[in-house]
Amino acid sequence: YVGDCPTRRRASEVILRGLSRIDYRGYDSAGMTLFEPGTNGDGKLVRFRTVGEASRLVEKSSTNGYRTSILGIGHTRWATHGKPSEENAHPHASCLRDVMVVHNGEIENYEQLRRELETTGCGPNAGTCTFSSETDTEVLAHRISREYYRGRNAGNFFLSVKRALRGVIGTFGLAAIHREFPDRLVAARRSSSVVLGIGESENFLASDPNAFSEYTDKVVYLDDEDVALVMKDRYMIESLEDEDGVRTARDEEKIALEDTEAEDKGSYEHYMLKEIFDQRESLARVMGGRLISGDGRAKLDGLKTNSAHDYLAGAENVFFVGCGTSGFAGEVGVWVFERLTDKRVEVYSSSTFLRRNIRLKEGRDAVVVLSYSGETADTLDVVRELRDRNLPVFGITGVVRSPIGRETTAGVHLHIGREFGVASSKAFTAQVAVTFLMGLLLGRGTHLSRQEGCAVADALLRVPERVGFVFEQAQHIQAVAERYAHLENFYFLGEGYTEPIAKEGALKLKEISYAHAEAYSLRAMKHGPIALIGPRHPSV
Repeated sequence: YVGDCPTRRRASEVILRGLSRIDYRGYDSAGMTLFEPGTNGDGKLVRFRTVGEASRLVEKSSTNGYRTSILGIGHTRWATHGKPSEENAHPHASCLRDVMVVHNGEIENYEQLRRELETTGCGPNAGTCTFSSETDTEVLAHRISREYYRGRNAGNFFLSVKRALRGVIGTFGLAAIHREFPDRLVAARRSSSVVLGIGESENFLASDPNAFSEYTDKVVYLDDEDVALVMKDRYMIESLEDEDGVRTARDEEKIALEDTEAEDKGSYEHYMLKEIFDQRESLARVMGGRLISGDGRAKLDGLKTNSAHDYLAGAENVFFVGCGTSGFAGEVGVWVFERLTDKRVEVYSSSTFLRRNIRLKEGRDAVVVLSYSGETADTLDVVRELRDRNLPVFGITGVVRSPIGRETTAGVHLHIGREFGVASSKAFTAQVAVTFLMGLLLGRGTHLSRQEGCAVADALLRVPERVGFVFEQAQHIQAVAERYAHLENFYFLGEGYTEPIAKEGALKLKEISYAHAEAYSLRAMKHGPIALIGPRHPSV
């Protein structure tokens, strides 16, 4: 956050509020740095870090900086490099504590960069560069400081960030501040979301626009390789590799603020439980207005653009691509399309799709990627590779203005609002529902009769009611769970449509309870795995 007056808005309050709005996944550490003005026009950077939820920063940050700062950065995360600890929590500082950085992403060559810094030093003089964390992010702070004092653009904070990021291999969505510049932030993006919020005499940066949506609905989405200088009343964006300072134009957009009801857990103990019970309504929203039951057809407005429907209808082969839960939704989609359309259908994990020697041809092959967040890195790589080959790619996403939502040729929005729970529930069932809608749309255009289409449409319309029937058994389900909660190994079994559901079930058990679970086809079960069946190894 960068503003103009602490009596109007305090940086600390904006940052803490913003972190609380995105700290719904149980992150293990958090931190915040504020610029605290001095009495003689100078100032210093004051940092607060904690293990656990971002809310713990409130008690740590009740200082003068907390009351008067108009510049600051904050971050909350899961530990990736190094254990959860205050030392490993963001923001990370340079040796002189002149530069502080928050960062999403992964620096792949950080060990090489770290050795280089330990040899050449950082700051104004050559010498030792001391690292205080186990993270990859810390190298960025040291490199920016070194460029600021010794680089070709010494004394220019914005250009120091640009030059420091050159030679960095990996992904980043970052924000940096310098103690000599209490009026500005510098941000950069490569494959990790960064959104600029435009206010009146104040500006915001976040990985998710919901972090600042209560203050402004006017945003600029940074693109890959963008570097932005952000001040209270203006901003400029340049390309990371550009040496000539040519400014890059980015459109300012109005975002539709998310439904605040989604942020309220209500009477539920936690978000995931609420979102499980949200599925009756979320599925009704996914299908609402998209099914023409009297004619057995579906309509998906997102596929009208760029002749998307005609391309999909004419394609011989469809490839579903996704990771984890979205990949399993794509596996269900294979069964759906084989039943409802005349297409040949396959599903691939995003991480392996590009490694396979699949000879895609325009007009013959269609790729449909699935990602609730629209930011899944491996899936985004698939989208960009296909675009580089001038091949159309279609998306099923939950966030319209996400990178995948913006970079696919056309797609379908889930319309389920935000999903806070770590382990997806309503996004999974929404994606499955959309594959049925797409299958019905394409099938009725070819070999699926009106009678068959009506049967499918009517069955889909009854799904929310049937979900409600499952919820009526909640106490029984809990009793079953308690009966088997002490066991550590489970099989999930299915056949046909339900085999990928079994895979998703095993994934959920692992994600939520850390119990070991494997999924198999019912028919494959007898070929070896059956040997483990016993009183302490139940099957679902």
